Amino acid sequence: MTHPERTTTDTRERLSGVREQLDDAVQDLIGVRHGTITVDTPSGGTTIRAVYRDSVYTEMLSELPGFQGTAMGSVAASMPPLWIDGLAWLNDVHATVDRWVRTYQLRADLTVTEQLDALTALTWRPQDVPLVHDIADTIRHWVRQAVSLIDGEEHRKMELVAACPSCGTKVVFRRDSGGDVVRQAALSLTIRGCVCLACKAQWGPPLFEHLAAVLGCEQVPGVA
Repeated sequence: MTHPERTTTDTRERLSGVREQLDDAVQDLIGVRHGTITVDTPSGGTTIRAVYRDSVYTEMLSELPGFQGTAMGSVAASMPPLWIDGLAWLNDVHATVDRWVRTYQLRADLTVTEQLDALTALTWRPQDVPLVHDIADTIRHWVRQAVSLIDGEEHRKMELVAACPSCGTKVVFRRDSGGDVVRQAALSLTIRGCVCLACKAQWGPPLFEHLAAVLGCEQVPGVA
């Protein structure tokens, strides 16, 4: 026999638990990060100091150089490369938060971080437990992705918005994970090298300085 009082208590405990998960997930995404480092002292010993880092969300924003098109829609030759994995992450976060804003009638004039804070302050019902859990899980996934992207510089992909020196192609079209045709720069860059997605020409790190000179850039990322 089920006891109504026990069932009600269990439901409240589950709601409290998922609300705490949501609070923690939002904090992990937009809260200032705290840590410690060990540093040498003048006497030859070591000491531990507290350090602070920007939030994961803020750091992702700062890592993105963004587009620098001209008034006519063209791009200057010296435009910095675009970090496509980071941009995809940011677009996913903004699109999802925008959907939550509409669904839960949050204020559209707030910043993304303010909207996420407002999400944690909503009055959730016991029947919302699976929904709140899914929201928290989505945000935790963003945090894991962002940390991997920020720390995994070796695999970071960026776009060089310039014509390929080999075939002259500047833009290619591909299908994204949703099946939509998207436009991106033909030149894709990582610290391992640059490749043209149109003609498959490649330039390794030793050729970065030459490539930068050909493209009219001051410097290709990856060159100290």
